[in-house]
Amino acid sequence: LNGKMAVVGCETQKIDALIAELGLKETRIACYNAPQGQTVSGPAIEVDVLLNYFNERDPNTFIQEVPTGNIAYHGKWLGEAFSTWLANKFGPVEAKTLPSAWRSTSRNKAFGTAYLVDNICRPVYFQEAIESLPQGATVVEVGPSSGMLTQVKRVRSDLTRIRLVEVEKASSTGDWRSRLLPWVVEGKEIVNQESIRLQYGSRYPSLWDSRSLLSRFLR
Repeated sequence: LNGKMAVVGCETQKIDALIAELGLKETRIACYNAPQGQTVSGPAIEVDVLLNYFNERDPNTFIQEVPTGNIAYHGKWLGEAFSTWLANKFGPVEAKTLPSAWRSTSRNKAFGTAYLVDNICRPVYFQEAIESLPQGATVVEVGPSSGMLTQVKRVRSDLTRIRLVEVEKASSTGDWRSRLLPWVVEGKEIVNQESIRLQYGSRYPSLWDSRSLLSRFLR
């Protein structure tokens, strides 16, 4: 179960056609990022066949492998092998309809066990979610890679992009609060049942670091 993920700089139709032409049974587009950029996922031996094809036939195509610890997130075999196991680990989380403002990249309409599992085992649709944002909206990314903001830039030109964290660069609370004004409201944190239910990092510590956890099983 040695998996691989890689970003390929071309449209979905071309990638899907090549996957079918090359007979790759377990490889698929895992992340629909932008019109000219998708992430593929599958067994390393199959993904390498696809990447080698591009390198030989279309060397100008942008290709970048994604460091995932040999785990093919959002891939077919990951879902087949681990979806039931993950669901049992998360436990029965009662599904509740998401608010209309929530933009799910996994096309789910409710938050529950299936939502959590699908975000790991099924494809994610970044471009679709970005296109659904209101005109002139502000997008804030907390993660250090700014991978989402990169896709936002490729899909929409009318959105304001704010990154809160930069790799190996110190930042203070005041820095990012000033960038988020006037959306930051000072006041006491309100913890209600809804906010507690969404904090699954603290509720499922064994799954929060899913990369190392899955790596251990794959070894």
